[in-house]
Amino acid sequence: MRNLFVAAQREWGRLRSVLSYRRRELVLRHTPLQIWVEPTNKCNLRCVMCINAAATKAHSGFMDLGLYRSIIDQAAGWRPRPITNLFLGGESTLHRQLLDMIRYAAQSGLETALATNATTLSRERSRRLIESGLANIIFSFDGYDRPSFEAVRVGADFGRTVDNIRAFLEIKRELQTRDPRVTLYSLVTRAADAQTERDRLHAFQQTFVGLPIDEFKIELAGHWAGTFDGINTADFQEAVRYGARFLPCFRLWESMSILWDGTVVPCCVDFLGELPLGDSRTQPLLKIWNGAAMLAHRRKMIAQAIGDVSLCTKGTRGCEVPWPTEALLAAPADLAPHSLQRLFRPRLRSRLTRSG
Repeated sequence: MRNLFVAAQREWGRLRSVLSYRRRELVLRHTPLQIWVEPTNKCNLRCVMCINAAATKAHSGFMDLGLYRSIIDQAAGWRPRPITNLFLGGESTLHRQLLDMIRYAAQSGLETALATNATTLSRERSRRLIESGLANIIFSFDGYDRPSFEAVRVGADFGRTVDNIRAFLEIKRELQTRDPRVTLYSLVTRAADAQTERDRLHAFQQTFVGLPIDEFKIELAGHWAGTFDGINTADFQEAVRYGARFLPCFRLWESMSILWDGTVVPCCVDFLGELPLGDSRTQPLLKIWNGAAMLAHRRKMIAQAIGDVSLCTKGTRGCEVPWPTEALLAAPADLAPHSLQRLFRPRLRSRLTRSG
């Protein structure tokens, strides 16, 4: 019964977000539907399509547990409670207190999600993750054989990583638990490869037959607003070619992100803190949510005046998010309540399907 109540709260929250978005409201009466909290911006890999590997960071480190608890305490008081993504620019499993972070959020009533490259997992660490209260885990895994995988996930070993994921799934099966929900998530770096990747994925799936993996997901890699012109496929020029039109970035009405040092940014791909909105160490999150910096950025988005925002556009290229190829209720489909997404999803256009 409680799960139904929580789900209903989330659907109502999403509907309120859609209405605020459609009205182009600046000051929002609803709280963020999800937050990204970055345990660390350090990573043990140098993936070819990741800005974290391409950029030189001014500083790096690990989130203080006291700061983290303050963030969770605030978010636990929101209704609906936000989905809490414990990842952003780095490999979260490098944080020695990650299990404590997951447990604290789960005990506070927050649904947590973790994305990992799986390279650091041992059987013992996997068991502890499964038993921590984690609700969702995403294994980021690009390429379905050793050459393609290791060419993208620079620094990772294909066989060892597959073994780590299989071990995690075997332990989950032994424990006979539904959580965490498991997704194997892959990015395709060239549109022409989409159908080929699907065929290879089908063969790769046999590696996990009989194991509790919930979803295999493929998406086109973004280009980080023009940073990766050589390998990207998803961009606003392609979207326009398929009939998309500019819609303000829905993330400003739906979510917020907190970097490891407490800096709040509006975008879950702002790994380098290019658009600081405030400091969660000294300001309440909801003050930042409707603060002057966030309002100014929402205003720019509404006016389509983002030419000077490097995170959104570089040179003649731009971030693909404000050019959605799927829309519902005059808003990007990802912002719509999940019940409406499920109802209309078969009729929505899929960029990956077209590209394949």
